[in-house]
Amino acid sequence: MDVRELIASLIRDEDRVPRERIDECAQHGVAMVEALGAVIGSEADWSLCESDGNWWLRLHAAFILGLMDDAAAGRLLLHLMRRFTGGEDENLEEWLSGYWPALFRNKPDSVIPDVEAFAWGHHAQPYMRGHAVEVLLASAARRGSDALDACLARTADWVSNELHDQDHRAMLATVLLDFPRSAHRAVLENVAALQEGRFAVFGHQDVEAAYAGPDKPGWIRFDDPWKFYAPERIAARQRRWAEEEQRRQQRESVDADWNDERQVQETYVRETPKIGRNDPCPCGSGRKYKKCCLGGVFTGTPEA
Repeated sequence: MDVRELIASLIRDEDRVPRERIDECAQHGVAMVEALGAVIGSEADWSLCESDGNWWLRLHAAFILGLMDDAAAGRLLLHLMRRFTGGEDENLEEWLSGYWPALFRNKPDSVIPDVEAFAWGHHAQPYMRGHAVEVLLASAARRGSDALDACLARTADWVSNELHDQDHRAMLATVLLDFPRSAHRAVLENVAALQEGRFAVFGHQDVEAAYAGPDKPGWIRFDDPWKFYAPERIAARQRRWAEEEQRRQQRESVDADWNDERQVQETYVRETPKIGRNDPCPCGSGRKYKKCCLGGVFTGTPEA
């Protein structure tokens, strides 16, 4: 298939796309990067989503770019990270959470300075800063222990700067917990103390636990984003959607019976419109109803 046909097939098959097709997409090189730029690049309008397939296409785009080992693919992935700092698609951000080091793993060193600029720049999204720093740490670890320690020291300096937002400091400090270094313990204890009496990201017990063990990079558990395309994962998702749809229909049936009974007594007017499977969830998470509170809370991770 050519690039246009491949893009159309990704939209059509939504989250049922097989791994072989993702690999085929990645083999189209520059032409595919350009096509995906229209999906997640600066000109892509995320306020309009014609179908679920168009939404899934964004996720496929990230995984396809993660397979490509050129700088153009790395820059487009970084642009996707930047879009998330504006809160444009928190649902997609959750699905990709943890996978960024793996997606950047094969990218050339020329991409790293751009990731550094993004990581240490001024923006209001602490989660994406943490993801970017994990990309930097993973890259440094591949170069050796000295490079890793230097990157950790840069991270500790940022966390210790009291001019930065306290919540942002706490979020980034969790990355340091994965790499317990004696030189950074005081910084972590200080951040833990600042959180006392508040909704704490971590506390003193977490610091003690971290320093009782070895390094444990958080991204190790997410080293293969492409498990998303394993046949068993695809089948499990379809069962999940079918179960949620069945529960939705059962609730609607109960609602209908209740409404019929009440209408015998009085005319019933629904106070709020019925929530559709693809509507924003009323809980305010920003995710679609079917991926959130429909049938229970949905974690929103590709492993689901």
